[in-house]
Amino acid sequence: MNRYAPPNARGNHRGPRLLKLLAAFFALYGLYCLWWAAHGWYWSGGFSAAMSFASTVGLWLGYRWSRYCVYLFSVMILCYFAWSIWVLVQMGWPYQDQRETVMAVVPGSVVLGLAIGAAVYVFRTFRSES
Repeated sequence: MNRYAPPNARGNHRGPRLLKLLAAFFALYGLYCLWWAAHGWYWSGGFSAAMSFASTVGLWLGYRWSRYCVYLFSVMILCYFAWSIWVLVQMGWPYQDQRETVMAVVPGSVVLGLAIGAAVYVFRTFRSES
């Protein structure tokens, strides 16, 4: 922590551009979840959207509490991904076609990777201020 900074300094001094990029990712994902929830395709979309928007606001403004929203979001995505894999296995995954097998998990894997990467980056950004 910068000992010359005022005591109420926000935590976005180490990487404001990347934090804003992460905030944009969370905003887009929140809109996507809200769209799914509005169409009634899955009930947890509203909670996912709320967590995404809370993470967006906190990261964009550089508040330290946003890291907990990012952590919860990452755990939520991890649990949802594990549940999705379990459902795929119950339906007969892996498929006969290797392309279909890979394409069934690539979108979720990308979102999971981004969520875990965001959690690690936010942890490293805000850890020196605790």
